[in-house]
Amino acid sequence: MGPVRQTYASSDTYPHLTRAYTEVSQIVRETGLLQRARRFYALVGGALLLAFGGLVTGFILLGDSWFQLLIAGGLGILLTQAAFLSHEAAHKQILASGPANDRLAKFLGNGIVGMSFSWWGSKHTRHHANPNRVSRDPDIEIDTISFVEEDAAKASGLLGFITRRQGYLFFPLLLLEGLNLHYLSIRHLVTTPGLKGRWVELGLIALRFAILLTAVFWMLPLGMAFAFL
Repeated sequence: MGPVRQTYASSDTYPHLTRAYTEVSQIVRETGLLQRARRFYALVGGALLLAFGGLVTGFILLGDSWFQLLIAGGLGILLTQAAFLSHEAAHKQILASGPANDRLAKFLGNGIVGMSFSWWGSKHTRHHANPNRVSRDPDIEIDTISFVEEDAAKASGLLGFITRRQGYLFFPLLLLEGLNLHYLSIRHLVTTPGLKGRWVELGLIALRFAILLTAVFWMLPLGMAFAFL
C-alpha cells in the first residue's frame, strides 16, 4: 500500500458560514423546496375530518362496549396527527399569512389536542435556536427522563429509581406523556405573567375537555370511561 496523501482545507476551500447559508438558502428557494404544499395539507385535513367523523359515529353506535377502547386508540392516533398539523401551521407552512397560520395552530393545538400553543411555541423556538445544547435546549432538560449523565447522577428518590431503569421504562412512561403535556400547558397558561392570549387559550382547552369528558362519562360506565381516557 502506498503512502496516504493528507490534505488540509484552507480558508478558501469553504465559504464563510453566513455566505454559505445564504447561497444554500437561495438555491432552496429557487428550486421551490419551500413552497407551501397546499394540496397535501388539504388532503391530510380532509382525511382527518373523515376519520374523526368515523370515530364519533363508531363511539355513538358502540355504546356500552369494551370495543370502545378501539375507538380510544384511533382517537389517540388522530389527535397526534392533529398535533403535527398544528406544528406545521406554527411553522407558517399551511396558510398564506402568519396570523392565519397562528390561528389555525392555536385552534388545532388548544381546541383539538388540548396543548397550549404559546407554551409549545416558546419551548420549540428555544429548541431550534440551540438544538441539543445542554442548559439551552428545553427538549433535553430533565423532566422524568435524563438526557445527560450529569442530570442522571443527581437524580434521587423515585426519580433516581426511574432514571436507573429509564431504558426499560421508556415506553410505559410514554403512556403518561399526554397527561404531562396537558399539565405543562395549563401550568404555563396560569403562571406565566403578561402572557398574550392567555384567556383564549384557556377557553379553548376548557371547551375541549368539557366536550370530551361530558361525552365519555355520559355514554360510558365509570370504569370504562376512565379506561377510555
